[in-house]
Amino acid sequence: MIAHFVATTRPYWLFRRGRRGRPRPRLASYPIVTTEKLRFADTDQNGHISNAVCAVLCQSARMEALSASNRIDQSPTHRFLIVQLQIAFLAELHWPGTVEIGTRFDDVGRTSVRLDQAVFIDGLCVATAQSTIVLVDAATRRPSPIPAGVADQIRKFGGRQTSMARRLLTTTTSLLGRRWANAR
Repeated sequence: MIAHFVATTRPYWLFRRGRRGRPRPRLASYPIVTTEKLRFADTDQNGHISNAVCAVLCQSARMEALSASNRIDQSPTHRFLIVQLQIAFLAELHWPGTVEIGTRFDDVGRTSVRLDQAVFIDGLCVATAQSTIVLVDAATRRPSPIPAGVADQIRKFGGRQTSMARRLLTTTTSLLGRRWANAR
């Protein structure tokens, strides 16, 4: 009860801004919205929704975005697999309640897609997630190029194509950054 009281009496400016003063995402900036009901079984010993549940909420929204036949045509011989998931927790979630998960496809590569998601309760963003999924051949389990038609469908929901020059610059910058950090 005390944790809930503290979480709901924070200054107003904390609801408008996230960590380090960055503006929190707004649900309106996500083209795909999924609604999920929080369960009592999702609570942990601290009395709030377990952090692991956030990954499950994002998975449900991600699968709904990928599986809806009116969004993306998928071949039965290919499927998307998640290879990376990062979650930032911005506020506590408490039962009972209903959350909305906003999803947008952020970047379309040759074989992979990056997704940006956010979890909202009562209009407040409580978590953000970034994930990378890869299209693989179901038989060989090897990465497969994303067909142009599928890539176009993904871009309709927020995705953009990254040019080869930008990918090279990003990769080079990250490698140089690691080398510089390791040299310290």
